[in-house]
Amino acid sequence: MVRATQVALEEQHKHTDFIVYPNPTNDMFAVEFAGHGFTGTIIVWDATGRELIKTKAHSEVNAVSMSLHHLAPGMYQLGVQKEDGGFLVKNMVKN
Repeated sequence: MVRATQVALEEQHKHTDFIVYPNPTNDMFAVEFAGHGFTGTIIVWDATGRELIKTKAHSEVNAVSMSLHHLAPGMYQLGVQKEDGGFLVKNMVKN
């Protein structure tokens, strides 16, 4: 079973620079980057565009763990601004 999950994550990396899981989440989630390591900024905002979380991240591994415990259930957007200037966005749901 773990192998199936690992294969699914590897397949998702073929189509994007990062994945967010679990999604939906109740609290903790991980942002996993393709490649090795990450330096940049992670931003979460609500449907109105209001910035709720903004954190600089530097990880020598390819994943960063975060929490949405203080946010109400709903739909959010998670943006990743890479050090090289690239900006990527994904939708996420908090139960």
